[in-house]
Amino acid sequence: MTTEPTTPSMGQIRLETAQDFIDALQQRPQFQETVLRHLLTAELLSLPEQFKQLAKDFLEHREEFLELRNQFIEHRKEFIEHRKEFLELRNQFIEHRKEFITYARRTDERLNALEAGQEDLRQGQQELRTDLDSLKATVVQIGGTVSRLDGANYENQAADYAPRRLRTVLGLSQPIAIATPRERTALHAIADQAAVSGVISDDEADDLLLTDIAFAATGPGGEKIQVIAEASITAQARDCDRAVRRAGIMGRATGTPTIPVVISAEAPDELVQARQHEVTFFNIPNND
Repeated sequence: MTTEPTTPSMGQIRLETAQDFIDALQQRPQFQETVLRHLLTAELLSLPEQFKQLAKDFLEHREEFLELRNQFIEHRKEFIEHRKEFLELRNQFIEHRKEFITYARRTDERLNALEAGQEDLRQGQQELRTDLDSLKATVVQIGGTVSRLDGANYENQAADYAPRRLRTVLGLSQPIAIATPRERTALHAIADQAAVSGVISDDEADDLLLTDIAFAATGPGGEKIQVIAEASITAQARDCDRAVRRAGIMGRATGTPTIPVVISAEAPDELVQARQHEVTFFNIPNND
């Protein structure tokens, strides 16, 4: 009758050669753990678990990074398209301005030529007045279009940079866009549901849908927080009024604390001092 050889206890291990030491490590897990505790520090022993966590964090943030990178590329394409449209309108404005100068010069010439005849003078003045009124209306229309396009470009830029300001100014994390100049589906859903349930009125829902930018984020303590922002190249009192009013509507519509924000490239000191207790000001330069 044969019996299995017994594994020597810790006190019976004899180490005479390097191979004896290797065999002891392989056959005696307890001996292996004891040797490692003497050879390695606590920090080194915890490295495998740390590496596993780092690998997990890397995979999670890699997808987020790739998504943000794709969004940046898409937004850059849209910005280039808007800038091209802006430059075309600006060239049209310059051409009409040249025409305006030409009309003004012709006006002087016509007035000088019509001094000899009162009737001809009145007729010429009427024609010139009609031409000037028409040209002024065209210049005003183009100027308004250029101004609106410039404002739209800044709103897009503000929406792109706002997540960084949420972190650096307000200390928020994990921002998720609810409304930007390009995508407003989530805000429409919130406004419609709140109006149907009677939490806000239809007029308040319409007002909420005019919000420039809205985000949902996580506060320092893990709480959910929303941000309603009005974007304008130069901040004005009406931007503060809109941000405060619409943040109140958003808070009631969702039951989530909502912070009013005004985003601008320039904010007068007197406005900031007067309204900083109500709204948070984000400075985002206009890079157009």
